[in-house]
Amino acid sequence: MNPITKRIATHFGIGLALAGLALHLLPSLYAAAPALMAYYFITSAAKRRHGQVVEKRNIRKLKLPSDWTVVPSKLLPGHGDIDLYIKRPDGQAFAIEIKSQRLVSFRRNFFTGKGRLHYMSNKPSKDAITQCIRAADSISAYPIIWFPDAASSGSWAVKKPVPYTVIFGSKRRVQTAIGAPWSLF
Repeated sequence: MNPITKRIATHFGIGLALAGLALHLLPSLYAAAPALMAYYFITSAAKRRHGQVVEKRNIRKLKLPSDWTVVPSKLLPGHGDIDLYIKRPDGQAFAIEIKSQRLVSFRRNFFTGKGRLHYMSNKPSKDAITQCIRAADSISAYPIIWFPDAASSGSWAVKKPVPYTVIFGSKRRVQTAIGAPWSLF
């Protein structure tokens, strides 16, 4: 069992235990704290599980030449894992981080060239970009952040301060970004 699946199972188990504790304490106000914590742990586990399902589904859909090295869920010491590692025969490697969010946008600063991801509530988030860049750097690969289920579509290649690509939409955009032959599309 990989570390992410263990974490999902642990969160779900803790959530169920806290829900049981809340039911035991039900007539009193002391039940509120374990009930809220149970809700947090169970919803956290459900979100992570959804992310795993999106990753596996889209990795299966991605068709690449047989002479390319493809490693899903590559474990990286000290960095967790990268959702998909691809290496072409010419030696170019790609670290693809797959994200399951639908309501996401990418905004680039016109003057600096830096980009930011914005999730549902218009709050900027650098977590996905930073996570992917660090993981890709540890294995000398080019970082790509892919949102296959995003409501909008597009791809952006950012060159400053560290080069990376953000992709919203279909597998074809990923295949184009990594230089897969057109015959596979």
